[in-house]
Amino acid sequence: MRNLYFPFTKILTTAVLFFSLQTNTKAQVLVAGDIAFTGYNAGAVGTEAFSFVLLVNVPIGTVINFTDNGWSGTLGATEQTLTWTSTSAILAGREIRISGPSAGAGTAVFAGNGSSAGTCTGAMPSFPTAGDQILAYQGAPGTPTFISGLHMNQYHAPTDPCGTTTSASWDPPGCGVSANSSQIPAGLVAGTSANWIGNSGAPNTDADNAVFNCTGPLTTAAQVRAAVNNPANWVTENGVPTTATALPSRCTFMGLFVLPVQLVSFTGKLNADKSATLQWKVSEQEDIDRFIIEESTDGNSFHQAGVVAKGNSDMYSFIDISVQAGKNYYRLKIVELSGEITYSNTIMLTLKSGVTISVYPNPVTDKLTIQQFGTTKNTTAILSDGHGKLLQQVKITGQNHVINMEGYPAGVYVLKLGDGTVFKVMKQ
Repeated sequence: MRNLYFPFTKILTTAVLFFSLQTNTKAQVLVAGDIAFTGYNAGAVGTEAFSFVLLVNVPIGTVINFTDNGWSGTLGATEQTLTWTSTSAILAGREIRISGPSAGAGTAVFAGNGSSAGTCTGAMPSFPTAGDQILAYQGAPGTPTFISGLHMNQYHAPTDPCGTTTSASWDPPGCGVSANSSQIPAGLVAGTSANWIGNSGAPNTDADNAVFNCTGPLTTAAQVRAAVNNPANWVTENGVPTTATALPSRCTFMGLFVLPVQLVSFTGKLNADKSATLQWKVSEQEDIDRFIIEESTDGNSFHQAGVVAKGNSDMYSFIDISVQAGKNYYRLKIVELSGEITYSNTIMLTLKSGVTISVYPNPVTDKLTIQQFGTTKNTTAILSDGHGKLLQQVKITGQNHVINMEGYPAGVYVLKLGDGTVFKVMKQ
């Protein structure tokens, strides 16, 4: 595949793609142990946070629910649940931090560079007021499939008449399910997919903050599960979290280094000639030697598509002039002067085969663009209202032509091109 690459400042384009960074239509089904919690902060003033590491590759559109509801055969119904959705394909070994105000909206970012790691809906688990556990599951609350669990509560008999909390089963059944108690959820196993952190021998004294301390080995998913779900490998403290329990852990999981703080964003778009322009921005690049662009047709097996050397601008670009029909995956392999290698998030560009003309946006609010891929096929277009009244007759001189519809009322319009192709356009 032949490619062109040069600094972003040299590239300007008005073309809009007939592709999307789209959500996978088949939701990823996860099982127990596919993620592992790496920390939580409950003592921060006005803000709570938790972090986890992915132990399998997940595609775009993967959904995980996080709740502080306790479990006793069913999930409690009085606490908070947050739903995270991935907006890009993410590699196993990547660590993610979710934070936000107690019972408020959460924000998900990647460990290291702080770039977006997906979207969050619902409300943050409320650790200080009600949460002594955090559970990850898929499916409906009434029939959840649990993926991972982290428990912080402690009961001690005979001080607590209901019994004593243990690593194997968490709180005894006699304690019930409440804002402060939970049995180990169905399908989870202590030491591999569930973890209980006990920080003292005192009854009902729970750690406000805790984080995995990167004790390894952490090369394989099985090693990560065993290490992260071992409470002996955690640092705990009470009160406002300090650097000792700051999240995320920033460990190197499964050989995947933490994303460098230099990378701010990595995006892509398709041009009118069916080439793809990849763009990325860095905030600091003193330690960077070069960027290697890797591509794949399945999102798993990548090969080198080109190399861009470090320049003076904080914006970079790479053009792939031979995009394949269907799904095209791209990622950056960032090589530092020290030889250390890190990877960006993966983006997917989908080029639909057989597409020669696109009209967008539809619905439209003001300006409608007619885009022709390849050679210009149509030289005229007629815009009519829903009753057939002629509104505009335009001459098309290039691959992109803009029709101004700002002054028209909302409704349905008809755009007929010179070759007879007809588009129905909705005006908002």
